[in-house]
Amino acid sequence: MELLTDTGHCAAAWSFSDLMIGWNKKHTQAAYVLYESEKEKAPAYRYFSPALMGEGTDLNHSIWQSFAPGG
Repeated sequence: MELLTDTGHCAAAWSFSDLMIGWNKKHTQAAYVLYESEKEKAPAYRYFSPALMGEGTDLNHSIWQSFAPGG
């Protein structure tokens, strides 16, 4: 993946494997919480249990699981 300047020059680049490693590192201890939001007046949020912890989250596993039957 490349980040290009307005003139089309590469300002930064990442390989797919580097993106995977970064994603896994970022999400390895993420918490996933179901919520509802209200935006008509002032922003308000309501959170529900249980919160799911993403311990050991692995994008590689998630991608391949989505291709599995019933995934």
